[in-house]
Amino acid sequence: MENEEIPEFLSPKEEIVYWRELAKRLKQSYQEARDELIEFQEGSRELEAELETQLVQAEQRNRDLLSDNQRLKCEVESLK
Repeated sequence: MENEEIPEFLSPKEEIVYWRELAKRLKQSYQEARDELIEFQEGSRELEAELETQLVQAEQRNRDLLSDNQRLKCEVESLK
């Protein structure tokens, strides 16, 4: 649309129709892009929440494993 040349019009009515159609197409394009952006943002928020939950779970699992490791090291030392 940016590179679209403006035609020569034979009448004011023809020019009005041209500009209205162009405005209609641009508005539709804008609305589609806006809808895609909103959908992307919602998906991103959902993904971020899911990843945050997974991170919290992984951190807890890591703490549990470190604790188990320390406990087992102490147990090994006591058996020596």
